[in-house]
Amino acid sequence: MKYFIKIAAIMLFSLGFSSLYGGVKIVTESIDHENNEKNLATLYIQGDMVMMETKGDDAQSIIYDLIKKEVTIVNHKDKTWMKMTKDQIDKSREYMKKQMQAMIEQQKASLSQLSPEQRAAVEAQMQVMLGEKDNVPVKYVNTGKKGKWGTNECSVYDGMIDKIKIEEICTVAQDKIPCSMTDLDKLKQISLDYGPKGEAEAAWKDIKTTGIPVVIKYFQTGRIMNTNTFASFEKAEIPADKFKVPADYKQSPSPFDAMQAPAVKK
Repeated sequence: MKYFIKIAAIMLFSLGFSSLYGGVKIVTESIDHENNEKNLATLYIQGDMVMMETKGDDAQSIIYDLIKKEVTIVNHKDKTWMKMTKDQIDKSREYMKKQMQAMIEQQKASLSQLSPEQRAAVEAQMQVMLGEKDNVPVKYVNTGKKGKWGTNECSVYDGMIDKIKIEEICTVAQDKIPCSMTDLDKLKQISLDYGPKGEAEAAWKDIKTTGIPVVIKYFQTGRIMNTNTFASFEKAEIPADKFKVPADYKQSPSPFDAMQAPAVKK
């Protein structure tokens, strides 16, 4: 499940650079600085079908059907696949949030050992993880610095919650990418539908002011934890079979089948 959430994050980051008109192939790069791991993912978009593909020991394909609102996860190593619906994902969010709250409560005792600044940063990050950004909105501050996106320059913004830096984005003007604002608004809605609440859409909230985030860095207690980068874009005619599960693969149960949203107390 942890791997799926991580892959989904890459997927949702990538969606912002796509267009639903014609076939699109996109490569993204994700760096986990804590474990010194680099992962590449390839995203294919054709009409209302979207597929994200990873290689290596945990090779997977994640297929999104935007009409049926279904997600199919294909594991190539053991030749299995599972399917989940948006409705299942919605119902499981409260369950996952409750589990996260329990984990955070267990960790609170250790916060007293941190400096006031570190403690504030951790508490802010906890609120982010719980999807409570409406209460602690991220404010993007123009640093005046320039970063690099391939051979192009991008503008650096610090993502702040109060005085705590939790993100850094590097943005370019919308006309630097082959994607309309209409596409971005539609694909942002996909991130809201399927992504962990409060995470996927944050950097896109003010894109008309800040520009399109082509590099996103995530910080925790002053340390950079992850970097997601848009690497390449090309138009491509993608065959319909690309979005289908191989015939010899077997279906396995979805982890969402066993999840039940916590009952509401009356």
